[in-house]
This record gives sequence, structure tokens and C-alpha cells, in this order.
Amino acid sequence: MSGNMKSHIIGICGGSASGKTTLASELARMLTDTSCTLITMDNYYKDFVAQGIDPVNVNYDIPDSFDLKLLASHLTSLKMGVPVEGPVYNFDTHTRSRQKIMLSPTGIIMVEGLFLYNIREIASLIDLKIYIETEGEIRFRRRMKRDVSERGRTPKSVIDQFEKSVQPMHEIYVKPNKVLADFVIPGDDPKETDMHILLDEVRKFFRKKTVK
Repeated sequence: MSGNMKSHIIGICGGSASGKTTLASELARMLTDTSCTLITMDNYYKDFVAQGIDPVNVNYDIPDSFDLKLLASHLTSLKMGVPVEGPVYNFDTHTRSRQKIMLSPTGIIMVEGLFLYNIREIASLIDLKIYIETEGEIRFRRRMKRDVSERGRTPKSVIDQFEKSVQPMHEIYVKPNKVLADFVIPGDDPKETDMHILLDEVRKFFRKKTVK
């Protein structure tokens, strides 16, 4: 397959619980004229337990918590038409699962994460940069619902983490990605019109890339 497939990479960046995964899935669903592969940056968290580090003491909202070299390597391979085995992160145990996920070099690779455009080795691989902007209070409510129901967290731990690291690190590391994006979409309550405008922008962008 190497060399026969030209893959373009779309980035979807935004704060924790801003709606990145939902936006990526919806955009992939609407792009009926091409196949998409979805990648979540969360799966590239480092395995701190394997390193003998207590996960309670880890700041998960800074770039150093991620295996950025592995993510960049995988995006590079996919862009060259080479499939890769992506990692799977287990949020219950704070470890990298033995399970792998096969990532295929489809027409569009969609990667979503907290910070993509201010990480040089990642940003250089992304063809179209989207930032999803969502108010902090809405992100907090979504995170509370998700982390308690899906990740086994207590409400107090969610509150403490949001106040001590999630929101402060959002201002330092996540928010600066907005000015680096090609397109900004509201994540508070995306309207159907917003999605269709974004879809049109994506198609126009890649038509230009194809012509070149």
C-alpha cells in the first residue's frame, strides 16, 4: 500500500471535553466522498505506571504527558501510505493496554487532541487545522459527566483536577492553538449550519491540495 495512497491530515484541537471526538466523528460521517481514519491523542498518553510513577501525581494536561514522538511517527507513516498499530490507553488503570488498534492510511486521517498546532513535530504534518472553542463551564460539566460515568472518577477528584491542572493548563497550552488554526468552530452547541460550513471548507481546501 505504501506509495499508492495520498493521505491528508485534519487536526481537531480544543480543550478537555470541548467536543473534539464528537466533531471528528460527525465530520467523518459527513465526508461521504472519502474514507476517514480517526486518531485520538489520548491513546498516546505515556504509561507512567510502567515507569514506576504514581499516576495520582501526574499532570495529564501538559504536552510532556504524551508520547509525541510516537504520534508524530505514526502520522508520518500514515501520510506515506503505511498502516500502523496504534496504542490504546486504559483510563481505569492509567496504563497503556496490551490491545492495539490498526490505523489505516485512508484518504483523510483525522487526529484530535488537546494541543496539536503548537507542537512543531505534529503541526508540520497537519494539512488543515481546526480549533473547537467551548466555554470552561460547559467543558467542566461535560467532563464531570464523562469521568464519573465512564472513567470511575469521584466528583471531588474531577473538581480538584479541573481546578488544579485542567483549566490552568488549558490557558497555557491549549488556548494558544486557536490563533494557529485555519478554522475555528464553536463547541458550546454546534449548529447544523456550522457543520455544513466546516464541511464545505474542508472540501474546498482539499480540492486545492489535489489541484496542486
